[in-house]
Amino acid sequence: MMALKVIDISYAQGKVDFEAVRENVDGVIIRCGYGDDITDQDDAWWERNASECERLGIPYGAYLYSYAMSQRQAESETNHILRLIRGRKLAYPVYIDLEYEPMRQVFRPEWFIEMGEKIEKSGYWFGIYANLDWFRSVIGNRLDRFTRWAAQYNDTLDTYADMWQYTNKGRVEGIYGDCDMNICYRNLPDEIRPGWKMNGHLSYTDEAWILETAMDVIRGNYGNGEERRKALGSRYEVVQRKVNEIMEKNSFD
Repeated sequence: MMALKVIDISYAQGKVDFEAVRENVDGVIIRCGYGDDITDQDDAWWERNASECERLGIPYGAYLYSYAMSQRQAESETNHILRLIRGRKLAYPVYIDLEYEPMRQVFRPEWFIEMGEKIEKSGYWFGIYANLDWFRSVIGNRLDRFTRWAAQYNDTLDTYADMWQYTNKGRVEGIYGDCDMNICYRNLPDEIRPGWKMNGHLSYTDEAWILETAMDVIRGNYGNGEERRKALGSRYEVVQRKVNEIMEKNSFD
């Protein structure tokens, strides 16, 4: 397959015009937050960015910037990730961003193996993001069971990885200013969500998807009231209509 064009964004890009972005990329990796499971450390634009990708059918994943200096903090970061991606239909992995310099002296791969296993048990793919030096000097091959996303601002990538971040000075229509640019060598959306339409994208008004999500709501996977509305974001109205339809039908059976 040909390589996929992927960007990664955070609060730093401000309000993104995803209608324009959709025409120019094959995927978006969105920062959901950083560090411990504290709402003040959620990315300010996560909710809006994720909901816009879902509304427009843009394949996306997530990442969290880690500053875990202990197992307790790594566990808190795991909870942070799971709280923010709960109910989301990601088409790229959830990545942990390992680049916080003070972590070098205390880094323990088992913290992130446990993190990855918990995220996988919740139904998501897990991956490791780091720069070339971190992969060579700190991580080594100890987290190789997870997909790798490597940063090296150069003409070539001098390590193996499924995705390569090659610059932080990219430009894409719909984003004011610079953003990170990546080449993804693996069709992750097709592996993670089989049948994902890479050209034209999968519509979130797709009836099969609506029914699947409505059943998840009925099973209690999205909570109630405002919690459910927040988890579903822009998808709330269409899914809730289907939930009501199912519940009304079953009440007469």
